[in-house]
Amino acid sequence: FYIPGTDTCIKIGGYLRVDTTFNGGAHGSPAWNGDLGQGNRFRDYFVSRSRMALTIDTRTATEYGVVRTFGQGDFQFNNFGTSSPAVLTAAGLNSNLLNTAGGGYVAVEYLFIQFAGFTFGKSASAYATPWQGAPGNINSALLGGQNTDTGVNNIQYTAELGNGVSLSIGLD
Repeated sequence: FYIPGTDTCIKIGGYLRVDTTFNGGAHGSPAWNGDLGQGNRFRDYFVSRSRMALTIDTRTATEYGVVRTFGQGDFQFNNFGTSSPAVLTAAGLNSNLLNTAGGGYVAVEYLFIQFAGFTFGKSASAYATPWQGAPGNINSALLGGQNTDTGVNNIQYTAELGNGVSLSIGLD
């Protein structure tokens, strides 16, 4: 929607996902070990993890073209303490905190400004393939895939050559 009194429009989006397993291990695995596998009094009858992404995308018309800003924050919360979940890891993140009850994290996935073909900030690499960010394809084994879910700090320039053809160069 447009912000009243400005030439700026804003889009707020994201997703929320909750995984809960009853009488089983994290991510649907069987309860073979730990407190639940032993059936002792310290067991939890369920394990749960929730992930949320919040995106804010603004675009402002100027005399020289559109200025775009984009940011995405990622949040995770869980209630299991003995599992080793596969999670996003960012620089400076203490992964030991993810394996404690009530553990989780907050991370900046993308944060960039685009203007006149230039991109400055933390975004997908100019050298990543188009499918690198597809939800089921976050895998460094794919040709051109990245080894993290998050963007990289970079400066890029993209020239639109017409008819759907573009040329990009960047410094990651």
